[in-house]
Amino acid sequence: KLRGKRIYTLKQLSCEIRRIWRSLP
Repeated sequence: KLRGKRIYTLKQLSCEIRRIWRSLP
């Protein structure tokens, strides 16, 4: 259940962080 999810979250985390950074002033 926790297999292949770390890589997926890692890629999603990078995308989410970029979105949050862009939302910041």
